[in-house]
Amino acid sequence: MTIPVPRDPSPSAAEACFVFDILTANVEAGWKGDLGYKGAIPSAGHKSALFVKYKLFEADGVTWSLRGCMGTFEPYELEEGLAKWAVISGSKDPRWGPITAEELPNIECTVSFLSPFEDCTDYLDWTIGNDGIRIFLPETCKPDPSHPEPALIPPSNPLSATYLPEIAVEHGWTKDEAIESACWKSGYRGVVDEDLKRQLVCKKYSTKKFTLKYSKYLEFKKVSA
Repeated sequence: MTIPVPRDPSPSAAEACFVFDILTANVEAGWKGDLGYKGAIPSAGHKSALFVKYKLFEADGVTWSLRGCMGTFEPYELEEGLAKWAVISGSKDPRWGPITAEELPNIECTVSFLSPFEDCTDYLDWTIGNDGIRIFLPETCKPDPSHPEPALIPPSNPLSATYLPEIAVEHGWTKDEAIESACWKSGYRGVVDEDLKRQLVCKKYSTKKFTLKYSKYLEFKKVSA
Protein backbone atom coordinates (compact mmCIF):
# COMPACT_ATOMS: atom_id res chain seq x y z
CA MET A 1 0.00 0.00 0.00
CA THR A 2 1.29 3.47 -0.86
CA ILE A 3 1.36 5.86 2.10
CA PRO A 4 0.23 9.33 0.98
CA VAL A 5 2.80 12.10 1.42
CA PRO A 6 1.58 14.88 3.74
CA ARG A 7 1.15 18.21 1.97
CA ASP A 8 3.11 20.04 4.66
CA PRO A 9 4.92 17.46 6.79
CA SER A 10 6.67 18.10 10.08
CA PRO A 11 9.95 16.40 11.01
CA SER A 12 9.53 13.47 13.36
CA ALA A 13 11.60 10.81 15.10
CA ALA A 14 11.81 9.05 11.73
CA GLU A 15 13.61 11.99 10.11
CA ALA A 16 15.92 12.47 13.11
CA CYS A 17 16.77 8.75 13.16
CA PHE A 18 17.42 8.93 9.42
CA VAL A 19 19.94 11.71 10.06
CA PHE A 20 21.56 9.76 12.90
CA ASP A 21 21.81 6.66 10.67
CA ILE A 22 23.83 8.67 8.17
CA LEU A 23 25.89 10.46 10.81
CA THR A 24 26.73 7.19 12.58
CA ALA A 25 27.69 5.40 9.36
CA ASN A 26 30.03 8.22 8.35
CA VAL A 27 31.61 8.58 11.80
CA GLU A 28 32.24 4.83 12.01
CA ALA A 29 33.76 4.89 8.51
CA GLY A 30 36.06 7.77 9.44
CA TRP A 31 34.25 10.18 7.12
CA LYS A 32 35.53 8.41 4.01
CA GLY A 33 33.18 8.74 1.08
CA ASP A 34 30.15 10.67 2.41
CA LEU A 35 28.05 7.55 2.97
CA GLY A 36 24.40 7.98 2.09
CA TYR A 37 21.33 5.99 3.05
CA LYS A 38 18.38 4.74 1.03
CA GLY A 39 15.84 4.18 3.80
CA ALA A 40 12.33 5.62 3.61
CA ILE A 41 11.04 8.48 5.74
CA PRO A 42 7.45 9.75 6.06
CA SER A 43 8.29 13.07 4.40
CA ALA A 44 9.99 11.51 1.35
CA GLY A 45 8.76 13.11 -1.85
CA HIS A 46 8.08 16.45 -0.19
CA LYS A 47 10.33 19.48 -0.73
CA SER A 48 11.38 22.05 1.83
CA ALA A 49 14.21 24.33 2.85
CA LEU A 50 15.89 22.63 5.78
CA PHE A 51 18.63 22.73 8.41
CA VAL A 52 20.40 19.99 10.35
CA LYS A 53 21.88 21.08 13.68
CA TYR A 54 24.10 19.12 16.06
CA LYS A 55 24.78 19.97 19.71
CA LEU A 56 27.50 18.34 21.81
CA PHE A 57 26.57 17.82 25.47
CA GLU A 58 29.03 17.56 28.34
CA ALA A 59 28.96 14.84 30.99
CA ASP A 60 26.42 16.74 33.12
CA GLY A 61 23.86 16.36 30.33
CA VAL A 62 22.98 20.05 30.57
CA THR A 63 25.94 22.08 29.31
CA TRP A 64 26.26 22.04 25.54
CA SER A 65 28.04 23.66 22.63
CA LEU A 66 27.05 23.90 19.00
CA ARG A 67 28.80 21.21 16.93
CA GLY A 68 27.45 21.85 13.45
CA CYS A 69 24.56 23.71 11.85
CA MET A 70 24.17 23.87 8.09
CA GLY A 71 21.29 23.80 5.67
CA THR A 72 19.72 25.17 2.54
CA PHE A 73 17.19 27.91 1.80
CA GLU A 74 16.29 26.24 -1.50
CA PRO A 75 13.48 23.66 -1.40
CA TYR A 76 15.08 20.21 -1.42
CA GLU A 77 13.50 16.78 -1.76
CA LEU A 78 13.60 15.92 1.92
CA GLU A 79 15.12 12.45 1.81
CA GLU A 80 17.93 13.65 -0.44
CA GLY A 81 18.30 16.93 1.45
CA LEU A 82 18.49 15.36 4.90
CA ALA A 83 21.04 12.83 3.66
CA LYS A 84 23.19 15.60 2.19
CA TRP A 85 23.01 18.06 5.07
CA ALA A 86 23.45 15.37 7.73
CA VAL A 87 26.93 14.89 6.26
CA ILE A 88 27.69 18.57 5.64
CA SER A 89 26.66 19.64 9.15
CA GLY A 90 28.57 16.77 10.73
CA SER A 91 31.82 17.12 8.82
CA LYS A 92 32.00 20.27 6.69
CA ASP A 93 30.81 23.12 8.87
CA PRO A 94 33.91 25.35 8.59
CA ARG A 95 33.72 26.30 12.26
CA TRP A 96 34.59 22.77 13.46
CA GLY A 97 36.22 19.55 12.37
CA PRO A 98 34.18 16.39 11.70
CA ILE A 99 32.23 14.85 14.58
CA THR A 100 34.26 12.04 16.15
CA ALA A 101 33.36 8.59 17.47
CA GLU A 102 34.14 9.81 21.00
CA GLU A 103 31.65 12.68 20.64
CA LEU A 104 28.86 10.71 18.99
CA PRO A 105 27.20 9.36 22.21
CA ASN A 106 26.79 12.95 23.44
CA ILE A 107 25.34 14.41 20.23
CA GLU A 108 21.84 15.84 19.93
CA CYS A 109 20.31 16.35 16.48
CA THR A 110 17.64 18.86 15.47
CA VAL A 111 15.96 18.65 12.07
CA SER A 112 14.20 21.85 10.97
CA PHE A 113 11.90 22.38 7.98
CA LEU A 114 11.63 26.06 7.03
CA SER A 115 8.54 27.95 5.93
CA PRO A 116 8.65 30.30 2.92
CA PHE A 117 10.30 33.66 3.62
CA GLU A 118 8.32 36.75 4.50
CA ASP A 119 9.70 40.27 4.04
CA CYS A 120 10.16 42.27 7.24
CA THR A 121 9.05 45.90 7.30
CA ASP A 122 12.26 46.71 9.20
CA TYR A 123 14.96 44.94 11.22
CA LEU A 124 12.69 44.68 14.28
CA ASP A 125 9.69 43.17 12.46
CA TRP A 126 10.06 39.62 13.80
CA THR A 127 9.26 37.73 16.99
CA ILE A 128 11.93 36.17 19.21
CA GLY A 129 11.37 32.43 19.59
CA ASN A 130 8.88 32.28 16.73
CA ASP A 131 10.71 33.68 13.71
CA GLY A 132 14.05 32.89 12.19
CA ILE A 133 15.78 35.84 10.54
CA ARG A 134 17.90 36.23 7.45
CA ILE A 135 19.64 39.55 6.87
CA PHE A 136 21.35 41.04 3.82
CA LEU A 137 23.78 43.91 4.29
CA PRO A 138 24.20 46.75 1.75
CA GLU A 139 26.67 45.96 -1.03
CA THR A 140 28.89 48.74 0.31
CA CYS A 141 29.59 46.55 3.36
CA LYS A 142 32.53 44.26 2.74
CA PRO A 143 34.30 41.59 4.82
CA ASP A 144 37.68 42.40 6.36
CA PRO A 145 39.96 39.37 5.89
CA SER A 146 42.77 41.14 7.75
CA HIS A 147 40.67 41.54 10.92
CA PRO A 148 42.08 39.60 13.92
CA GLU A 149 38.74 37.78 14.11
CA PRO A 150 37.84 37.04 10.48
CA ALA A 151 34.59 35.36 9.49
CA LEU A 152 34.45 31.66 10.35
CA ILE A 153 31.99 30.97 7.53
CA PRO A 154 33.09 32.15 4.05
CA PRO A 155 31.24 35.45 3.43
CA SER A 156 28.59 35.67 0.73
CA ASN A 157 28.11 38.54 -1.71
CA PRO A 158 26.27 40.57 -0.59
CA LEU A 159 27.04 39.76 3.03
CA SER A 160 24.22 37.82 4.68
CA ALA A 161 23.54 35.65 7.71
CA THR A 162 20.70 33.76 9.35
CA TYR A 163 19.63 32.61 12.78
CA LEU A 164 17.03 29.91 13.38
CA PRO A 165 14.09 30.88 15.65
CA GLU A 166 15.55 29.27 18.77
CA ILE A 167 18.98 30.94 18.61
CA ALA A 168 18.04 34.30 20.14
CA VAL A 169 16.24 32.48 22.97
CA GLU A 170 19.21 30.18 23.67
CA HIS A 171 21.56 33.16 23.93
CA GLY A 172 19.15 35.45 25.77
CA TRP A 173 19.46 38.11 23.05
CA THR A 174 17.24 41.09 22.40
CA LYS A 175 16.30 41.76 18.77
CA ASP A 176 19.02 44.40 18.52
CA GLU A 177 21.63 42.00 19.90
CA ALA A 178 20.55 39.25 17.49
CA ILE A 179 20.79 41.61 14.51
CA GLU A 180 24.21 42.87 15.60
CA SER A 181 25.43 39.30 16.05
CA ALA A 182 24.07 38.35 12.61
CA CYS A 183 25.99 41.25 11.05
CA TRP A 184 29.17 39.95 12.71
CA LYS A 185 28.39 36.39 11.60
CA SER A 186 28.07 37.63 8.00
CA GLY A 187 31.71 38.70 8.05
CA TYR A 188 31.15 42.43 8.51
CA ARG A 189 33.55 43.98 11.02
CA GLY A 190 32.51 47.62 10.85
CA VAL A 191 30.27 49.61 13.16
CA VAL A 192 26.69 48.33 13.36
CA ASP A 193 24.75 51.48 14.17
CA GLU A 194 21.12 52.46 13.73
CA ASP A 195 21.77 53.81 10.24
CA LEU A 196 23.18 50.48 9.05
CA LYS A 197 20.40 48.49 10.71
CA ARG A 198 17.81 50.50 8.81
CA GLN A 199 19.56 49.66 5.53
CA LEU A 200 19.37 45.92 6.13
CA VAL A 201 17.09 43.78 4.02
CA CYS A 202 15.49 41.40 6.51
CA LYS A 203 13.38 38.32 5.95
CA LYS A 204 11.70 36.10 8.52
CA TYR A 205 10.56 32.51 8.53
CA SER A 206 9.21 29.91 10.91
CA THR A 207 10.32 26.32 11.35
CA LYS A 208 8.91 22.94 12.22
CA LYS A 209 11.53 20.98 14.10
CA PHE A 210 12.24 17.74 15.90
CA THR A 211 15.09 17.15 18.35
CA LEU A 212 16.56 13.78 19.32
CA LYS A 213 19.51 12.78 21.51
CA TYR A 214 21.80 9.95 20.43
CA SER A 215 20.78 7.82 23.43
CA LYS A 216 17.12 8.07 22.42
CA TYR A 217 18.06 7.23 18.83
CA LEU A 218 19.62 3.97 20.06
CA GLU A 219 16.37 3.15 21.89
CA PHE A 220 14.39 3.69 18.68
CA LYS A 221 16.82 1.45 16.80
CA LYS A 222 16.35 -1.38 19.34
CA VAL A 223 12.57 -1.20 19.03
CA SER A 224 12.68 -1.24 15.22
CA ALA A 225 15.31 -4.01 15.00
